[in-house]
Amino acid sequence: MARAHGAEGVQTLEQARCKVSDKIGATGGFPRGKLNETDEGELRFAVGEENGNVVIRFGGTVSWLGMPPEQAVAFAEVLITKARAIAKRTGKVLTLRVC
Repeated sequence: MARAHGAEGVQTLEQARCKVSDKIGATGGFPRGKLNETDEGELRFAVGEENGNVVIRFGGTVSWLGMPPEQAVAFAEVLITKARAIAKRTGKVLTLRVC
């Protein structure tokens, strides 16, 4: 249903809380046009931590995300950075496998 557009949608929970005008959730916009007939438009979301877990907040129900490869890599980097920070603090060892 929803589609992520732009690296601006990838932010920490702290950034999401600080930017009152940039609330998470659907924006109603289609800055890159519709991907397909089920595309519901741009979505702002936040990546943070809760009880030692990486948490992604979408601000509503999301059936799917679609984004260009460069944005997918940026999203993955945010998740990996957050996961590494949590692991370092909790003493966990992470392994990243790329196929």
